[in-house]
Amino acid sequence: MMALNHNARPFAICLGLASLTIASGTINVFYVKDLPQGIVYTVLFWLDVAPGMLLGAWIVRRAGVGRALAIYALALMALSVWAWHSNWPLRALAFALVLPMLNGIPLGLMGAFFNEVFGEYRTMLSGAAYNLGRIAAGFSPILVTSLGLRDSGRYFVFSALLGAGVLILSAAARRLQIRL
Repeated sequence: MMALNHNARPFAICLGLASLTIASGTINVFYVKDLPQGIVYTVLFWLDVAPGMLLGAWIVRRAGVGRALAIYALALMALSVWAWHSNWPLRALAFALVLPMLNGIPLGLMGAFFNEVFGEYRTMLSGAAYNLGRIAAGFSPILVTSLGLRDSGRYFVFSALLGAGVLILSAAARRLQIRL
């Protein structure tokens, strides 16, 4: 209990980051229905995360975790705003194929970042933050459906808000001098 009391703020930020970034990936499954049905698109959709993980690792190496999270958040917001305002008939398909790649960025850096944040208690606290974040993110489809956010492109607004949340939490981490 003392470990959690001592690390409450970093734990809350890591839990929030895990919840928001995993929620973005979880609710992306709503857009799988917009993919043409077939093995090629199914494989492409599920393998699309790997380039994002490589991109995330490259960004972290060049700019650090904080900037990688900011780039992810800004790219998620830009993609969502574009999809919301675009009249292009294939916008949902483009969104469904680009979003998994973007979501690969935080997936590629989250575990290492959480381990660095907690130092002495890294196994316990980083695992708890990540796994509790996964549980919280699991409720995002229920939230999207119950609020009617799947209709008329409001899903894009929801994903933009997830990006804004990641940007706010990464800024809060910097303010609390959590090593990013």
